[in-house]
Amino acid sequence: MRKQDDDRKAKKYRVEMVMKNLGTPDPVKEERILSRIVMSPGVYGGIPTLREQEVPVELVLHLLGRGHPETEVRNLLDLSEEDLQAVFLYAATLLSEGSGFSRLADKTPYFAMGAPGR
Repeated sequence: MRKQDDDRKAKKYRVEMVMKNLGTPDPVKEERILSRIVMSPGVYGGIPTLREQEVPVELVLHLLGRGHPETEVRNLLDLSEEDLQAVFLYAATLLSEGSGFSRLADKTPYFAMGAPGR
């Protein structure tokens, strides 16, 4: 039991150090990355999508979150490394702003409900 407590404390310390050392974000760089994400009413009902590919951000997150390898998702949806970076930064930005994901509360993925325009 003592070993588990020590491991937990060590992990918490490492996480805190990583968070502390993230540094100040570069707003210009982040804005450029986030500009890949758009919301257009005519594309999947206005949910956030990757600009060039019209791939919903939520779909990418669901696939990766359910264990599909990153390479497989990139190939399947024709995504670049920068696209994935934009998806992750977008999700992290929502969470850090306290917005969260609107569908997280009811655990009903958007794609399980039948996306408009599909």
